[in-house]
Amino acid sequence: MKISFLDFKNLVIKQNVFKKIPWFFAKHAFWIILVFISIVIMFGGFLFQNCVVSIKEKNLEITDNSLKFREDLYQKLLGQWQVDEKSLENDENKKYPNPFVQSE
Repeated sequence: MKISFLDFKNLVIKQNVFKKIPWFFAKHAFWIILVFISIVIMFGGFLFQNCVVSIKEKNLEITDNSLKFREDLYQKLLGQWQVDEKSLENDENKKYPNPFVQSE
């Protein structure tokens, strides 16, 4: 029984193609670099157009949503921190060994 979808002759040809790709890039390196540079320049121009020029053309109205300091939330948070600090200071039952002193 012969499996029809495995053809080793085509596989050898595909390997030869993969061997030729680096040689093609090496022979045409200058032109390939120019193509990549032009692609990057076009992509940069596209980003500039979308992010800078189109925003200036739309004349978006900037609303004044300035940040407001909420004193009540700050006092609540500060009180919670003080409670946590007191609970850590009052925890004298735990004795932690000093890792820098050799104990016998």
